[in-house]
Amino acid sequence: MKKKQIIVVLGMHRSGTSAITYGLRAMGVSLGDHLLPAAADNGKGFWEDLDFIDLNTEMLAALGRDWRSLQSVTDQDVDCLRASGYVSKSLQLLKEKTANVSAFGFKDPRTTKLLPFWKRIFEESPFDVKYILASRNPLSVVRSLGKRDDLPREVSYMLWLEYMMAALCNLGDAHAVLVDYDTLVSAPGQELKRVSDRLGLVLDPQEVEKYCDGFIEKDLRHTHFDRNDVCADDAAVPLVQDVYSFLLDVQAGRTSIEAGMESGLFRKWKDRLDRTQPLLKLIDRWHIDIENASDKIEAFEINARASDMVFGRIIAILKTVNRSGRRAWFRLRTRRWCRFG
Repeated sequence: MKKKQIIVVLGMHRSGTSAITYGLRAMGVSLGDHLLPAAADNGKGFWEDLDFIDLNTEMLAALGRDWRSLQSVTDQDVDCLRASGYVSKSLQLLKEKTANVSAFGFKDPRTTKLLPFWKRIFEESPFDVKYILASRNPLSVVRSLGKRDDLPREVSYMLWLEYMMAALCNLGDAHAVLVDYDTLVSAPGQELKRVSDRLGLVLDPQEVEKYCDGFIEKDLRHTHFDRNDVCADDAAVPLVQDVYSFLLDVQAGRTSIEAGMESGLFRKWKDRLDRTQPLLKLIDRWHIDIENASDKIEAFEINARASDMVFGRIIAILKTVNRSGRRAWFRLRTRRWCRFG
């Protein structure tokens, strides 16, 4: 019996994962019907399954983290999630989503961060799992995160690095294809054909036409930078430059993800990133402290505004009482004058 297929789209937030995921429809891949609605910062839709978002958010919270956490997910974290019952939850969700389809695709960038956990789930599942790794110039990602989330450039670069390293180091010998966002926008039909061939899927010509002529537009690419722009940005650590250069070489066909894994290159990069974990943990802790302080300040401001409203009402009541009292006193005095004149 042929295994059902699951296509997992990996990548950092703001890296074009939505556009890539929507393209799976042209390959006959179902995205489900419980999707995150479009928003002002993504008018064409996120194409993210809400159930996977909820599960990933819950698992990150169980580890004391969220999508902005810089710390890598470790083997100890994976063991913690397994011990907390998330294996059965994850497998059950996959079974529900694939119940009535032969091929199901999903994306939530948090899956990338949690790939050390999800990889084991996929290995234990009865499905044929394949991956698409979305890549975008990290400077474009940094600009987008700065606009949407007001994140410092240095933090955004490290987030991009953490997500991409989580993907590269955990794909192993899995069937994966890299898609560069800028290339996709420039040549959508060509990229869909390349991806479908790599994944062994058949394209629907009508859906391809809709995708190329109706979904992909040049204004989807708000910025366009090259490798030199990243190297010239002093907020990007050298490892960011190294990883992005490698991804460009993969896209150009000069190397492959498999070659990076087999040569030990990813292991060397992971060692470099691991040496920064104590500092990244400290930054994450500061971020939580700042958020907690911001929440307290916001609560104080709300209470202060509420107090101002109450105080204002009391003053208004006193003024009303004062005016009423003065009128009553004036009427009483007038009556006395009329009576005793």
